Amino acid sequence: MQRSAAETTSRGKGNPTSAAKASALSALLAAVIALLESDEDALALLAEADPLVLAKLRGMEAQRDLLNAEGGCLTVAEVASVLGISRQAVDKRRGTGGLLALSATRRGYLYPAWQFAQGDVLPGFKAVSAALAEADPWSRVRFFVSPNTALDGRKPIVALQRGGVDEVVRAAELWGQQGAA
Repeated sequence: MQRSAAETTSRGKGNPTSAAKASALSALLAAVIALLESDEDALALLAEADPLVLAKLRGMEAQRDLLNAEGGCLTVAEVASVLGISRQAVDKRRGTGGLLALSATRRGYLYPAWQFAQGDVLPGFKAVSAALAEADPWSRVRFFVSPNTALDGRKPIVALQRGGVDEVVRAAELWGQQGAA
């Protein structure tokens, strides 16, 4: 029986899923930012040590939002299970641009779950990725999950999931050019 990407993130009884951990970390990060913004004394102390502390926290929050977007992320083992291939084959596909992965310091790489459909890579994903080859992985994730004016405000991943490969490739080719979004 084929498991969905979301089902593979569950790790058994008693162990929180990746989604539950991400949700808890999200809440904690949001609380820390809210506390710092409301407590001028605490913010002043931190800003003395690092004037960019709030900007860094907001950057972490933006990265967290990208990791959680459209179904979250999978580990290499979870991707191997979804695709029915070895972990080494997953690494090889990542290395050749067939899979999009984000470096996660301790855990190796995290793979956005939205790039998979029905036990394979989403049709058209590789063509769109090729059009985005010059962009870093975080920027590519942002492209896929953010509304795009070239797609009438739709998210590229949604358009791709609905079969709009050619229009998403065109949007990817325009992305990053002056005035494109």
